[in-house]
Amino acid sequence: MAGLEGTVKTPLGTVQKKTLLIGVGAVALFGGIVWYRQRNLGGSSDVVAEDAPINPATGYPYGSPEDAAALQSQAAYVSPAAGGGGGGSSNIPPSNVGFTSNGQWVQAVIEYMTSNSLVEDPAQLSSALGKYVTGAYVTDAEQSLIQQAIAVQGHAPVAGPNGYPPSINKTPNAPTTPTAPTAITNVSGLKLTGSTTTSLTFGWGWGAVKPDYILVYRDNTPVANVKGAATSYTLKGLKSKTAYIFQVRGVKGTTIGPTYTVTAKTR
Repeated sequence: MAGLEGTVKTPLGTVQKKTLLIGVGAVALFGGIVWYRQRNLGGSSDVVAEDAPINPATGYPYGSPEDAAALQSQAAYVSPAAGGGGGGSSNIPPSNVGFTSNGQWVQAVIEYMTSNSLVEDPAQLSSALGKYVTGAYVTDAEQSLIQQAIAVQGHAPVAGPNGYPPSINKTPNAPTTPTAPTAITNVSGLKLTGSTTTSLTFGWGWGAVKPDYILVYRDNTPVANVKGAATSYTLKGLKSKTAYIFQVRGVKGTTIGPTYTVTAKTR
């Protein structure tokens, strides 16, 4: 033991040989413990688990094998791998990509919904889809069928007037107001009531509808527009012993009644 007596100079100062030997042994022992633990953890990292801060997401020291395994497990839970395909019909609706007409789209919808038992009455579905692609007004029941069709095949590929399709026309047709019967003014008893060498006088009566004004013609040419429901008119400035055609028509509002005609001759 005489070799342990005395002192040794170090960067930290002069120390006893015995004290230095004890310190070196302690360091070697601590390094062996660290190496042993790292080997048992199966890692080749230089991270010492006891000295690394804890990852709050896993509860393990950052960089430790346990930390890496926990992170991998969490990633698999958040984004699981897609399952493999199986036999039978797919639950994923087909796409409307590739349809060049609304007719193709309708046919594909009917085939898909019928083969997958999504509709009880194919004829009712066909009727609803026909209204949809032509922009016609649809009922609530038809709208439900159309929405199912859109869910499995997307919207009809070709847009219609006013956006129907792709939108569903839920605006009911405006009710039509019955048109009142057209008021017709009818002439009755048209005849010659007087004549001279230069004039002819005609008289007539009206039916149930009285005119707002009357149109008078001579030889198919308009000669007068008389306001009110006149019942006589005299053609003047005529030639003696000459035949003339007299015509009269009643007007009610914008409706012109039929033409009534009589022929007469001056004296």
